[in-house]
Amino acid sequence: MTQQIAEQLKRRDFQVWIDIDHNQHNLSTEEVDDAVRDCDVLIVCTSQQYEEECRDWKRELIVAAEHSKNVVFANVEENYRTSSWLGGW
Repeated sequence: MTQQIAEQLKRRDFQVWIDIDHNQHNLSTEEVDDAVRDCDVLIVCTSQQYEEECRDWKRELIVAAEHSKNVVFANVEENYRTSSWLGGW
């Protein structure tokens, strides 16, 4: 689902950075922070897998908040409920 959202945005000429890239290419914390700071909108596709596997999801949200970024949450897993920390965002 996340890849489909990214592809749709790219087709509409949006520049897209996707956290899957971070997990696959072991980007530094600084590179992730830069990507979040440079975005106009941070779209968080929530799922159990995302919450369990993404090392820096809390940090990404904190950086977004520190830089007053718009954050959109998209639940991409049926019947998934976020953790108490993410749910309180």
